[in-house]
Amino acid sequence: MKKFLLILAFGLMSVMTAESYAQDTKEVYCEVIGRATWSLKGKIKIEVDFGQENGVFEGFNKDVLKDPATGKNKRFNSMIDALNFMAADGWVFVNAFNVSNGNSNASGSGMSNEFHYIMRKTIKE
Repeated sequence: MKKFLLILAFGLMSVMTAESYAQDTKEVYCEVIGRATWSLKGKIKIEVDFGQENGVFEGFNKDVLKDPATGKNKRFNSMIDALNFMAADGWVFVNAFNVSNGNSNASGSGMSNEFHYIMRKTIKE
């Protein structure tokens, strides 16, 4: 009987702890957008939309993605490089899609691709 009561007490404590953790957290989402740049360095331009309001002449993330070591804007070699950077900060991949912009002519010029990655993070309220 003592074992049963002990097991029951531990079970109730773990359920109560899990419920209190769930109530103190929430999930937030962001969209990581990558565009190819036509520079000699071969880097891609990354923007992150956290749902924030921006002014008419502002970009998505003027100072959001900074290199922790230097404090300068972070430059990415590829979308995977950007995803690894976000994952290191606790973001989890949810979904990805590609958007083609512009009109394509016979040579294929004038067309640009944007890569969109939806990510999720659990934070404390």
